Amino acid sequence: MRLLFIYLIFIISTSRLFAQAADSLYYFSNPTDSLVGVKTGSGKIIIPARYRDFGLTDGSSSIKDDIIIMMDFNKNDSSAAYSYGDAFNRQGTFLYHPLFFDNGPDYFSEELARCVTDGKIGFVNHQGEIMIKPQWGWATPFNYGYALVGTGSYYWDLTKDEEHPPLRPRGATEEFYINTKGERVTPTDKPSSDKDQLADGKYLPYPFHYSRHEQQLVDSFNRVEMLSKIAFANYASPLKGREARLQFEITGRPSAGFPYYRLLAYDWNNGYDPHDDMTFLVNEKGEWFHIDFFDEIKPYRIWLKEKLEACRDFLTEHPDMPNRFNVEEYLTKDGNLTPKSL
Repeated sequence: MRLLFIYLIFIISTSRLFAQAADSLYYFSNPTDSLVGVKTGSGKIIIPARYRDFGLTDGSSSIKDDIIIMMDFNKNDSSAAYSYGDAFNRQGTFLYHPLFFDNGPDYFSEELARCVTDGKIGFVNHQGEIMIKPQWGWATPFNYGYALVGTGSYYWDLTKDEEHPPLRPRGATEEFYINTKGERVTPTDKPSSDKDQLADGKYLPYPFHYSRHEQQLVDSFNRVEMLSKIAFANYASPLKGREARLQFEITGRPSAGFPYYRLLAYDWNNGYDPHDDMTFLVNEKGEWFHIDFFDEIKPYRIWLKEKLEACRDFLTEHPDMPNRFNVEEYLTKDGNLTPKSL
């Protein structure tokens, strides 16, 4: 009976492994023209092989992304609202056209990325849902709750600089700020809060709104002075006041596919800008994690220990840095975190 039970467990485990392998997704190429598509581990094609590769796809490793972006462009003009290709979900359903930006598909900023339809720019979320319909000739990424958009048509002036060309309008345009709902926001001459965003000499209202629980979460990060010390340890200019303190805000909330709050740090330099290396996640248990630009998630204590060790090495090599701090208050000589750091 015991042998039968072990055999049944083996069969069930093996079946699960085969099912997982069949559900895994892989890039594949058409041998006749080298175009690329996506298929399951069992060989079912979910995205036909009609996309260009340029050596960016790896057919030997399974695809981990929830949104699969396939390259399908022939950049032969300087239009700013230009599509990089097609974005699909893991079932092979088309979602949107990502904006071509900086030689690749647009990146997510504050949980939104730019998309393109018929030469107009809008915004999508991490699930590939269009949250703000494409309607502008140009739009910046969201920062501190706002994006600058422009009506009309825009192009990159390659005659001035082919690698980093300036953005130019074609004909008449109107530029203004929008919030994450796509609503137009008019700056004011005077701030209503010390957290308002300074933009073009005027002020955009503080855009974040929280429940009591969320405010407590934000406050818990803003109380950790050590994070600001780590962030500015390698700055060449001395900082003081609010320039020397990070300001954390919630830019993403838990969803079915991503059960974390996302907290992003901003620093002040005549306006709030994201401090990209200071992005953290918090799960429903209240556990903290760090997430980097490549979406690698690491437990907070492990990340903190590594960062403090890096700060100690850097400040030892550069004893004249103006924003130095005593790392040993937070990290012992044998590499353990002190109670003050936790």
